[in-house]
Amino acid sequence: LPTPSLCNAKHKESDI
Repeated sequence: LPTPSLCNAKHKESDI
């Protein structure tokens, strides 16, 4: 499973 940090980064990128 991907680290929470990675998930957060992906979410942030999607938010942009």
